[in-house]
Amino acid sequence: MRCTFIGVGSAFDETQTNTSLFIEAGGNSLLLDCGFNAAHNFVKLAENPHKLDSVWISHFHGDHFFGIPFLLGYLASVGRVDELAICGPHGIQEKVCLLVNLAYPNLLSRLPFKIVFYVFSEHDNQIVAGFDLSTCIIDHSEYALAVRVQSEGRSLFYSGDGKLVESCMSLAQHADFAVLEAYKFKDSIKGHSSVISCLKFVDVAKISRVALVHLEPFMRTCKLAEVAEAAKLFTSFKVILPEENQYVDI
Repeated sequence: MRCTFIGVGSAFDETQTNTSLFIEAGGNSLLLDCGFNAAHNFVKLAENPHKLDSVWISHFHGDHFFGIPFLLGYLASVGRVDELAICGPHGIQEKVCLLVNLAYPNLLSRLPFKIVFYVFSEHDNQIVAGFDLSTCIIDHSEYALAVRVQSEGRSLFYSGDGKLVESCMSLAQHADFAVLEAYKFKDSIKGHSSVISCLKFVDVAKISRVALVHLEPFMRTCKLAEVAEAAKLFTSFKVILPEENQYVDI
């Protein structure tokens, strides 16, 4: 399994692409979240973006799913005919259709491929396009789901946005890799995790590698040394602060 970081930024970071991950395993592919500018970067960075099999939307904030109209328009423009799976919380089909119709009113009716929607709830498990997806709720200002992605005996836990809660621990336990939102250095913003809480979470969950993403812009520009020092306190796992287009083989 390979995880490529399409973007690592938070909602309103003018220098970073919204957090989005491109997962490839066993000949299948999955895009985790598709925000304002993430779809553009995905098309630019992926070797064969037109062959994307599935999309996971963690919640309905713009920096996590407003790239869908561009993505569908791009796939139509290059002549895609294979069906595309779009997964997310309850309301995924209605929200996507509303968003696309606002952006391009006739696009959905002209797509040369079929969209298949998969609705996920808390503590759900479904196989989508070759990936085993399991979910738990995460504490955020919008109803949001974290997801564990499994394929070919490897696993990745992706928090999306939000504060890690007890159900996340059960789902993330012993994952091979975790990608966690760490908006601030210490817990101070309701509905968001922090660097310190993420590091403690990974230590207890016994995960060997973690990538911290969705850092608040000031954190990314002025606090990285502090983050690195905090990471040194934990020796049982490796901490990555990824950049766009960096990949990790899992």
